[in-house]
Amino acid sequence: MTATTPSECSMARTAFSLGIVAYTVAWIGALVFASRVFGIGGAIGLSLILVIPFLVAVRMRRRWPAVRGREYAFLLVLLCFVFGGSAFTVWRWYDSCMDLQHARDVRFEELARVAHAEPAFRDVEFSFTSYKGRYVIRGTVASQADLERFLALCDRYDFRFYAKDVAAVSGNQRKSK
Repeated sequence: MTATTPSECSMARTAFSLGIVAYTVAWIGALVFASRVFGIGGAIGLSLILVIPFLVAVRMRRRWPAVRGREYAFLLVLLCFVFGGSAFTVWRWYDSCMDLQHARDVRFEELARVAHAEPAFRDVEFSFTSYKGRYVIRGTVASQADLERFLALCDRYDFRFYAKDVAAVSGNQRKSK
């Protein structure tokens, strides 16, 4: 067996450190992707899967002189399992339409934000019931013209069906409330 020189050991340590940095950058990219496509819950779930090899690699880096070849093999096997598990998890999320549900939630929040920015729609409430996974839009608007504008706005965001509990009231009914 040949002995390694200090410069070879230093180069290997530097290469391993660069590998950890590259993994960290890829991890951050995966989290940004997951948070945009699946929401923050998906990003946290994926983060929990991807953190394991990072922690093992950092621990190996800290005890550098004592690291053995089988520990590198363990890390490589662990990376294969984590990448496979992450790919399977994301595939299952797509299969269960988690990405479409998150996109619909984002559109619903955008509809609520746009509607609340307009004073004519200030008495309209937007909520999401997690028990049955339903969107609820209810309330009142001042006139039939405001109701038509509101329904057109809901059409634009594909939520007209949920706006069936919004009604136009006359001025007298509004004052009596």
